[in-house]
Amino acid sequence: KMSSRHSRSRSRSPYKKSPVDLSKYSFKLGIPSAHISHFSDTELILKIRSEVGGITLALNENLEMPEFSDGVIKIQNGSFYQKLSALKTLIEELSKLNQSQERLSVEVFVPDSHFSTLLSRKDQIQTSTSTEISIGNRIKHFEDRIIKVTGRPRDVKYAVEKVYRSLLDKKSSPERKAQPDKPTVKFMFPSQLLGRNKEFLKRLEDYAFVETRCNSSEPDSIITIKGKLEYLQDALRDVMSKLSELSSNEPFKLLAEESVSRKCTSREFSRELRD
Repeated sequence: KMSSRHSRSRSRSPYKKSPVDLSKYSFKLGIPSAHISHFSDTELILKIRSEVGGITLALNENLEMPEFSDGVIKIQNGSFYQKLSALKTLIEELSKLNQSQERLSVEVFVPDSHFSTLLSRKDQIQTSTSTEISIGNRIKHFEDRIIKVTGRPRDVKYAVEKVYRSLLDKKSSPERKAQPDKPTVKFMFPSQLLGRNKEFLKRLEDYAFVETRCNSSEPDSIITIKGKLEYLQDALRDVMSKLSELSSNEPFKLLAEESVSRKCTSREFSRELRD
């Protein structure tokens, strides 16, 4: 009898999926039906692919499921960071189409196998980005859950970025301690953008896996970022995004170890970074 009860208990146990490999996972963004034609434009797709590189985009106008009636654009191939960059670009496009509204709502998909990780960090992400995040139920026959993020357009983009980065398993993430042979970039950065407790640098360390140092002063601080090349590039994209809060003509001063320096605008540096 004990054996029989034990057998029935095991049969009711839920099947646990193995974690999805995020490097191969396709990022997905919900596209409202009214905007599907905009995101079907070939020129727009080619523009995003050329800016990000390495990714492909596929638009599904209808998933034919009651939980989600809108279309979905799928970001495939490329690295985790390339897919994340493409996702942020698509969100920027959505915000342009909703310029008349102060708040933006987007729906993204995350692997159901990472649900518990996201749930444990949901409150922190909401608080740090001033957004509202709701997590939907598991979609039948799909490996995803739908995440709805609402807030000001800039905050929504930042929150979605944190949602996806939070899914990375920190134990298997690249070693954060930078080695002497790792690339290094040193630059002047407006102190006002760092935050009272240098929250911006902490964000880079937590989510871009780089080492940062700061020599604080006013009005500009000297920032040093060191890390593996692909993570360094991703961190610098975050830097450029933060600098966009200032005028595009704001001087951005790059520094070399030999104390040789030059100035360029944030727009010029952004173009060099893409190249």
